[in-house]
Amino acid sequence: MADIVLDETTEVVIRDSVDHTRELAVNSDGSINVVTGGVSGIAVEHLNGSVGTGGATLTFAAQSVSILVHNVSGGINLLVSFDGGTNFKTVNAGAVLAIDVKLSSIRVKSSAGTANYEILVVE
Repeated sequence: MADIVLDETTEVVIRDSVDHTRELAVNSDGSINVVTGGVSGIAVEHLNGSVGTGGATLTFAAQSVSILVHNVSGGINLLVSFDGGTNFKTVNAGAVLAIDVKLSSIRVKSSAGTANYEILVVE
């Protein structure tokens, strides 16, 4: 295996399977910073709550990279829309849905009664 030598003139761009781009910068002391995307640039937003059949729009602090939706309700389905409420994906009681998508909000509603959710948004 060969070593890769980086200096301040080196530009490194990494693209993963879902086209998340991470730009790395090499500092004068040899340390590496993630300029965009990547581990040190990632924030995780926690959105926990409950919703009825009327629904609610959940707006994120920043555009998402990935979203994890956990329906923590017992016996009640959670419906999630990634297109502003036109179409909904059913997340069964106790189930988890994870998706890599760039959005600033999602819409959620309950199939009946009140559904409880825990949502993680990677930004």
